[in-house]
Amino acid sequence: MSEEPVKNMSSLRLVIDRLAGVFAPERLQQLRKITTSLEELTPEQDQFLANLRGQIETLLNKFTALRNLSFVSLRDTPDVGTALQSLKIDLELLDALNSEDTRAVVGVMNEQLDEVATQVNDIKRRVGIQKAQVAKSIERNQIEINEYLRSAGYKYTVRIESSGDSYRMILEHQDVPGHLEAAGSHLSFGERNAFALVLFMHQVRRDEPDLVVLDDPVSSFDKTKKFAILHKLFHGKQSLRGFTTLLLTHDIEPAIDIVRTGTSGQFLATRPAVHFLQSRDGVVAEKPIMPADIMTFSQVCDENVQSSSDPVIKCIYLRRRYEVHGERGVEYEVLSSLLHVRDEPSSKSPQGEFIPLDAEELSQATLRIRKVIPTFDYDEILTQLKNRDALRAKFISTSVGYEKVQIFRIASAHDPDAPGGDAAFRKFVNESYHIENEYVMQLNPREFDAVPEHVVRACADLLG
Repeated sequence: MSEEPVKNMSSLRLVIDRLAGVFAPERLQQLRKITTSLEELTPEQDQFLANLRGQIETLLNKFTALRNLSFVSLRDTPDVGTALQSLKIDLELLDALNSEDTRAVVGVMNEQLDEVATQVNDIKRRVGIQKAQVAKSIERNQIEINEYLRSAGYKYTVRIESSGDSYRMILEHQDVPGHLEAAGSHLSFGERNAFALVLFMHQVRRDEPDLVVLDDPVSSFDKTKKFAILHKLFHGKQSLRGFTTLLLTHDIEPAIDIVRTGTSGQFLATRPAVHFLQSRDGVVAEKPIMPADIMTFSQVCDENVQSSSDPVIKCIYLRRRYEVHGERGVEYEVLSSLLHVRDEPSSKSPQGEFIPLDAEELSQATLRIRKVIPTFDYDEILTQLKNRDALRAKFISTSVGYEKVQIFRIASAHDPDAPGGDAAFRKFVNESYHIENEYVMQLNPREFDAVPEHVVRACADLLG
């Protein structure tokens, strides 16, 4: 034998000695016998070595795969549990390597693979539960949103469907087949706001903030939609109930629905508290609104006729009472003539001419007015109304913005040439706070003064 093969054989024996613990004892003995023989390999020995090499390569490949195991390597694997089981090493089939040392290492690896596979199965179970919960949540939210849209009078429905790893909401119109592409371009401003409020509610439930602020969310909607939105936002377990929510609005209707009327019972679980905010001279005052504070317009007029000490203020509220009740008889004409500073009580004919009232009619009307305002005297009050200084004194003496506006209107009627402000101001004074019977129920302006401060100041400046 040449020097080179002898050297290689010597190195091989050293390696076998170092790895002796890996081989099964009987296989190690056969391997050493072969490597110490100086004879040519028999076919049986050659087959033995080839088989041994195959088992070693199989074991090394399993070790390499285990070493490279990571989240990235398993990310696209459809069945992680099966993939992990395939990495386990079956030493019963690698009999040449089935030694005590090899079993000690392989046993730990197989146990860890079993443990990971168990955890994977548990995760798969939890993911399955979560998917089922997500499906139920989607179905519930889809039903709730569609109920809300139907109750608000919108002819839209939504369908939430899976899209890869996320979900998308499909919008459909009852009169149009298929879903709407670029739904935003099909929705009106009010419809977009209605959808935005509902989606915002779901965002709140997901993020769970300490405070939710809704800035005038319903004022632009009609009465049916207002209640539907409030009902959706604050009624039921999947609403904003349980979250501290501050709703700011210029609209009295939400307060009526939540505090005063029969629908208020539906909001009790939210423990609502309604307050009136008023700003004067840079100071914001807050006053609670109780159910009894929201009155019919008739109640407001009756209470203020009784509580006011000024006969002019009494006449203002009594005339409004007649007006809201549709009682535009002689008593109404008397008070209307007085507050328009007419020298004698009159009524307007269909042609627009003022016709003086009959003396008997006037006498009977005066008696009926005095049942409510005992000190009523047309001529005496008219004298006060024609005196600009007296009107200015009345304007200053009342702290109620509504009453200030009405006194300003009387002054304007007495002196049509006096400055009356710009068009927007005149519209506000002559319409917004002249025709105030828009709502069946409202707050008493003597207790809750909603006239903006700048309007009161403008009236004061124009009165001089």
